[in-house]
Amino acid sequence: MVQKMTLVEKVNVTTGTGWSQDLCVGNTAPANGVGFPALCLQDGPLGLRFVDHSTAFPAGVTVGATWNRDLMYRKGKAHGLEAKLKGVNILLGPAMGPLGRMPAGGRNWEGFGPDPVLQAVAASEAIKGIQDSGVIATAKHLLANEQEHFRQSFEWGLPNALSSNLDDRTLHELYLWPFAESVRAGVASVMCSYNMVNNSYGCGNSKLMNGILKDELGFQGFVQSDWLAQRSGVASALAGLDMTMPGDGLLWQDGKSLFGPRLTEAALNGSIPIERLNDMVSSF
Repeated sequence: MVQKMTLVEKVNVTTGTGWSQDLCVGNTAPANGVGFPALCLQDGPLGLRFVDHSTAFPAGVTVGATWNRDLMYRKGKAHGLEAKLKGVNILLGPAMGPLGRMPAGGRNWEGFGPDPVLQAVAASEAIKGIQDSGVIATAKHLLANEQEHFRQSFEWGLPNALSSNLDDRTLHELYLWPFAESVRAGVASVMCSYNMVNNSYGCGNSKLMNGILKDELGFQGFVQSDWLAQRSGVASALAGLDMTMPGDGLLWQDGKSLFGPRLTEAALNGSIPIERLNDMVSSF
């Protein structure tokens, strides 16, 4: 299918159309020539966002507190089914980025608790449930996404976002464990984080995306950015980013996507090898 796509169609698949430009908070354009549909990406780990008559499911930390694999799976399956019935293709959850190192972290509740094994098992069961309902699950946020403060530099007047700095053992034995089990469960999407990791943006970090996620863990799906977490164009694509969300540029609704026409231009001038663009599209 990818070989039959035009360059523009390939770029359509990898680039969001802009914040809430269609049914969901994130949407892509279709590749009509090969019958590949537009995709609808919707929040979130607790329940569906911006929809009527949706269920407010128990928070992740509450689900984790049950220590019950069956309930974790059933909650994921119910969540996925509701998403499917609303027309969602990609559900933006479950969350497993924070382990709660910062007690006041704004998204600790989205994860399943401070134990990496508990996070890993719960995430795995949730992913199986969601994807058994016919919806793509998203493991997020890669990696060490421990606080909301300073997650985006422009919100605070800073030159760069917060950096979570950690050594290799901490990364592998604590923070990576839930993502490893998510890959083992067959998760189709991983979302990279707003924060920097060891002073390199999560959505432009080749060590994380290419070296660890795709090489070490053998992840075969696609990596999508958190909304406006992409901070470079060619560099992030070469570092392993496959989809930009929501398709705006460095600021909300500025209409200057870092992929889109710029990705087309980069492919034409050789800044991005066509093999890499094909790889990005093949991951969907």
